[in-house]
Amino acid sequence: MAYDPNVSFVRLLEVARAELGSQLGQDAQLLQAEVKAKTSIMLSAGMLGIAGGVVLLLSVAVALAALVLFIISLGITPALAALIVSVALGIGALTCLLAARTRMKNWTPVPLRTVQALREDFAALKKAVAHVSS
Repeated sequence: MAYDPNVSFVRLLEVARAELGSQLGQDAQLLQAEVKAKTSIMLSAGMLGIAGGVVLLLSVAVALAALVLFIISLGITPALAALIVSVALGIGALTCLLAARTRMKNWTPVPLRTVQALREDFAALKKAVAHVSS
């Protein structure tokens, strides 16, 4: 709405309220879309991660059994062969867990674009109210 000295303050407030309502409605739609996208990504990644983990667990179990049998064939006792494989596996698992923790630190559930849009909307509203009252 362009500046008109004949418009009452009440009318200006009505227009500002309508604009704010419209802007908040758009922000709510953005929030809903952003949360839906983040949820979809996390669910699909989780399902793929679980499926991959199950298959990997099975293949690791077979490979570890083969590795223990190979070490035993070199003349080492079965208990020591199992311990060697177990320690190596533990080091690998710890490495994976630390990498996962590092990656999760960069992820945020906060809808950053929506928060930024709300900040911009309120800044514009403050500016408009300041302009009207001056």
